Amino acid sequence: MRKMYLNKIERTKLEIEMLDKELEMFMDKELLFQFDNVDILKSIERKLKIKGMLLSVLLIPKRFIEK
Repeated sequence: MRKMYLNKIERTKLEIEMLDKELEMFMDKELLFQFDNVDILKSIERKLKIKGMLLSVLLIPKRFIEK
């Protein structure tokens, strides 16, 4: 169970990293100013927020598992 928990943390960190890269690519191409792409940007930001909250919840009991 400990290994599954730590894998979930690592997978969540990887998903956040991929969303960050996707957001950077989106901003680099300056597609933000096209109205069709605003929904995509909002979707990425929402996913990042959710994954960030999930990661913060997952990291709370990690210190108890590592002992």
